[in-house]
Amino acid sequence: MAQQENNQAMILQQPNKQKVYLDLNHSTDTTAIWSFIIAMIVALILGISATIIAIWYGRKSFKLTEMSFKVVSEDIKQAAETNRQTTKTLIESQENLKDKELKVLRKQNIEDKFSDVISKYLSSANLFTHTLSNIIFNLKEEEWENFNQKKVFTLRLINW
Repeated sequence: MAQQENNQAMILQQPNKQKVYLDLNHSTDTTAIWSFIIAMIVALILGISATIIAIWYGRKSFKLTEMSFKVVSEDIKQAAETNRQTTKTLIESQENLKDKELKVLRKQNIEDKFSDVISKYLSSANLFTHTLSNIIFNLKEEEWENFNQKKVFTLRLINW
């Protein structure tokens, strides 16, 4: 084994707060410089590594956020489409119900009008028969023969 050189530093203290002279060998200075350089290189490597990892995580996070946004966007689109379909179905069913209701109202209106016409017709027929029976019962024989001739003439006109 080779012998190492022993270096010694001496510190002399001088009275009255005068300057202290320190004698350091050259090897101590280079060791400190190399330690500082190595520490800087390690710090630089750690800094670059941390930056790369931060960028990688940032990109992953952005991709996840983008995927989440797409999923939420698709869910919103799907919900809107479902809402549109539901609204369309509801509108169609309401239109069908309204059509059925209008048909029922029209039918009821026609039935009411028909009932009114029948009622008026029967009322007029009843009045006519009542009036005719009064006239017939109150006619004298001569008037009755006259009435029969007019009736025959009227029937001939109608059949013509």
